[in-house]
Amino acid sequence: SDDLPGFLQQLHDLESLQSAEYAAMDYRIVRKHDAATRWMHTRAKLHFATIDGDKRPVKLIGFTMDITDRKLSEERLKGFNEQLESEVQQRTVELSNINRLLVKKNEDLSHTHSVLQQLIDSSVECIAVVDCELRFMMVNASFEELVSKSRQDLVGRSVFEGFEQARGTRQVELLKQALAGEAVHLKLNPSISRPNSWFDTHFVPLVINEKVEGVIVLSRDITEIVKSEQELAH
Repeated sequence: SDDLPGFLQQLHDLESLQSAEYAAMDYRIVRKHDAATRWMHTRAKLHFATIDGDKRPVKLIGFTMDITDRKLSEERLKGFNEQLESEVQQRTVELSNINRLLVKKNEDLSHTHSVLQQLIDSSVECIAVVDCELRFMMVNASFEELVSKSRQDLVGRSVFEGFEQARGTRQVELLKQALAGEAVHLKLNPSISRPNSWFDTHFVPLVINEKVEGVIVLSRDITEIVKSEQELAH
């Protein structure tokens, strides 16, 4: 492998310095019997002895282990995180557009509502808008799919009518916090309606004419990222 010379150089440097420190490196090898590329981790140190008055390396002691599965999980998680970062940036733009359209509701409510509904329906985010009484004002198609309820069953009804199990939850506390004017980000939000699912959720005050009129809730499914992190932890 092209990675191995780097490790050998570490050993050479230790020999030159006559150091008893450990050298450690992750590197790839190509397995002979199936030509598969595997990630290895080696940790070793040189032992020295005085021979003819000179201190010389006499043996190398350490261990090598296959860490391919860990490396693949790390690379997969890195990809998830990069994708999430890109989607967060996109979310910021969507939030700006949603707020801008909501502010216009008094100018042309019917037209704005139609345009806004199309905008949020085009988003892969799960989006819901609730008023100051915690009644649903609007939901998008992704939210309907997540909770297995139609917007006709939700709009105009309170969060608790739609989800009795929401009472006393952290999510309701954060809704109330956003109604007080504070934007809140819950990075690891367990789903109320879908067991063993996790979301990255923003609770954003809906401000119209300098007054908080409700909360915009945006959630991104991060279940696969959470599962990958749990695999790495074990």
